[in-house]
Amino acid sequence: MNSTNILAGLCAFYDVPVAKAQKLIPLIERAIAAPEPMRGRILSLVKRTLKREAEHHRASTREQELDERMLGVVAKVVHPWTPPRNLDSWSKDDERGDSQRGIA
Repeated sequence: MNSTNILAGLCAFYDVPVAKAQKLIPLIERAIAAPEPMRGRILSLVKRTLKREAEHHRASTREQELDERMLGVVAKVVHPWTPPRNLDSWSKDDERGDSQRGIA
C-alpha cells in the first residue's frame, strides 16, 4: 500500500483536491503500519476529515458563486449611472490636495 495512492483514491471519492489533503499523508502512513483495529480507526478519522473538507469546499464554492452573481447584478445597476455634476468638483478638489482647502 502506498499512502499517496490511498490519499488520491479517497480524495477522488470525496471530491477533495489532493493538494488540500496532503497534510493527511502522515496519518495514512501510520494507518498502514498499524495493526488492523487501529488501522480502521485511523482511516475512519481520515475519511471524516475529507468529508468535512469536501463540505467546506462546496460551501465556499457556493459562496463565491453567489458573490460573483451579486457583483454582476450590482454592476448592471451601477454601470449606466452617470455621476451628478457636483461630484465632478469633488475629484478636482482632491487633485489640488487638502492644503489648498485650508486643511492642515
